[in-house]
Amino acid sequence: LYEVVDLRREHDERFRALMQFQVERTRQFFEQGKPLLNLATRQLRFELKLTWNGGMQILKRIERQSYNVFSHRPTISSADKFSILLRALFHRP
Repeated sequence: LYEVVDLRREHDERFRALMQFQVERTRQFFEQGKPLLNLATRQLRFELKLTWNGGMQILKRIERQSYNVFSHRPTISSADKFSILLRALFHRP
């Protein structure tokens, strides 16, 4: 799975598989780190929740575009930002 990826920025099956692996791996890291939010100060906890929710949203965007990050960069919309803010303010980790 860790073969050298051609740097021509082509979205082929090998690249898609690599991106899928990395998205799943990153999601696992985020989930493993989530309990640490409860150990942070209130202000830092809020910032970490924003980062956590934003990162998870980007992972969802990458999945929705079939891991093709070359033709369209995954971005967070204004509606996403509002949702991320609400989750950071009102949802417990």
